[in-house]
Amino acid sequence: MYYKTIQSSEITMIGESSVVPQNAVEISEEKYDQIMAVIQTHPEDTLETKHYLSAETETYVGRETTHDEKVDWYVSAVVTNQMTIDGVPIEYQEEVKAKLPSEPASEDVDQVLSELEIEVGINEQ
Repeated sequence: MYYKTIQSSEITMIGESSVVPQNAVEISEEKYDQIMAVIQTHPEDTLETKHYLSAETETYVGRETTHDEKVDWYVSAVVTNQMTIDGVPIEYQEEVKAKLPSEPASEDVDQVLSELEIEVGINEQ
């Protein structure tokens, strides 16, 4: 059996299972293949536009991104080295900094490295 789940007018998941999950709608294999073909052509989200799979049209529809989605976009751009925190607009910088993964202090890294060396016998103390 094939199914799709819908939340807030968006198709959030499609799948195949012997039992249709709770809150899902059974669909035909043909419909599943059609939706999968659409999913494979997902347009790239941008800072200004987020795309979602419309339950009504079963196509991607763009909508303006929210403030939180823009923060997440900037976090992703910084984490993947597409930009630096200095390139993030001032009004987003503090929120972006708060969501960035923390890096261990260099003394922590040195301590861990030293302990590992002792453990494997590279550096006896």
